[in-house]
This record gives sequence, C-alpha cells and structure tokens, in this order.
Amino acid sequence: MRQDDPRIREKLSSKGWDPLRPLFEEMHQCLLSLGGDITAELTTIYVKYKYSPDAMSEIFAVVWVKNTTQIVVGLAFPEDKIPSELSPAPARHNYRPLNGYFVLRPGDALPASFPDWARQAYEYRKPAPNASAPL
Repeated sequence: MRQDDPRIREKLSSKGWDPLRPLFEEMHQCLLSLGGDITAELTTIYVKYKYSPDAMSEIFAVVWVKNTTQIVVGLAFPEDKIPSELSPAPARHNYRPLNGYFVLRPGDALPASFPDWARQAYEYRKPAPNASAPL
C-alpha cells in the first residue's frame, strides 16, 4: 500500500511554495503511481521514494525541497543508461545511488520524458523477488 508522508504537504504549504507546488505535485503523483508499495518519506530537506516503509528498502528517486527557489530531482539509472538530458549531481545534492539529475525552477514545466525516466529508475532499483518465496 502506498504511503505518502503528510509532512510533505506541511513543508510545502507556505505561500513561497506556490510557484513550484504544482510541479512538485505532478512529479510526486507520477512517482507514487509507479507501484503499489512505494513510500514517500520527508527528511529535513528532501523527499525520498522507496519500495516500502522498510528502512532497508531500495531508494530510486529523491526530490530536494530545501528552498522555495528550486526543486532538484535525482533518479537512479544503470551507469550506461543515464538519459542524455540529465546531468550529474548539482553541488550538495549527491545521493547514492542516484546519478541522473535535473532542476526545476518557477515557470519551468516537468520534462515530458519524466514519466519514462521515473519508470526506468523504479525498474532499475526494484528489489529482486525473494528466491525463497512460493511461485
């Protein structure tokens, strides 16, 4: 079952977030829609997206909501399949195993390729099925 941290909405509730809130919501809903057990968890400055509430669960995306002037998005890809439109981590935004980043500022649109990128990151970091589980 999806888990959406209610503190995310509290963090983005101030008027300063008005220009970026719709972009965040569009991106957030896209990431949550990738699978039934995705968890979105707010830390102090970013939202991490992982496969379950388990602390050991694989993280496939992180969205920095550090300030109201930009949103930094990081996704995990195999080293040889990072989309050319994405860049290395901006300063102070490196998060292993993420390796494809982009920045959104007020007035920007979510890249048209974002749903595909999100799906690729989700599939790449998805844990292998438990070999001992019954078929």
